[in-house]
Amino acid sequence: MAEVLEGRRASRYVRGVWSMASDPLPLFPLNTVLFPRMPLRLKVFEDRYKLMIGRCLDEEKPFGVVLIREGSEVGPPAKPEMVGTLARILAVQDLPDGNMNLLAEGTRRFRLLDYATEAEPYLVGMSEPVCDCDADSAATETAKEESVRLFHEYFNELVSHAGVTMPSYELPDDPEEFSFVLAAVLQAEPHVRQDLLELTDTIERLTRERSMLERDLARIRKLAKFRAVRAERVPAEKGKPYFSPN
Repeated sequence: MAEVLEGRRASRYVRGVWSMASDPLPLFPLNTVLFPRMPLRLKVFEDRYKLMIGRCLDEEKPFGVVLIREGSEVGPPAKPEMVGTLARILAVQDLPDGNMNLLAEGTRRFRLLDYATEAEPYLVGMSEPVCDCDADSAATETAKEESVRLFHEYFNELVSHAGVTMPSYELPDDPEEFSFVLAAVLQAEPHVRQDLLELTDTIERLTRERSMLERDLARIRKLAKFRAVRAERVPAEKGKPYFSPN
């Protein structure tokens, strides 16, 4: 009997079976945070993950995506964060070189209780669901409406700045689901995104996201103003340099 688990509790892995009553979850550690409802595109080239995805397809089961806390995506097993998101496989494209393109979607969050580094060629873990706590529905809806208004402003500015046609989009009615859609869109460092994923308070998550939206809106508008001023001052003749060579 070999103890090969790392985490908050020590459990034992005996002849392919955990002593804990739960199905092992195959884990895919990445340098990105997956949120519920967020699409995930991967090129799978390591044999261990091709094996894992093949098993998930055969058994019609999801895999867990976890942010890497220590280590890298390629090579020895990485140490993962303890909260991640289940990924449901939507499509797989087998490539001529034996690798595969994978399209998946985040479904629900989980918390790792333990994980094994030697049970399979890839990480596997024991997990439990993570859900947001119940909150006052009126307060949650108010927080959502304020965030939706800011998101529309943010998206409009982003599209205008890019000079493209406004695409059609729909936002979920559920405040918790909307907060994850917003988290997936916002630009932030992985550790900030991980904090949003781990929160179990919808209002707190929306509050943090509004601050991020306001910050990004200010940056986009400042850049747009700078470009407008520059366009007025810089000659637009073809072939004429923007700045003096002196």
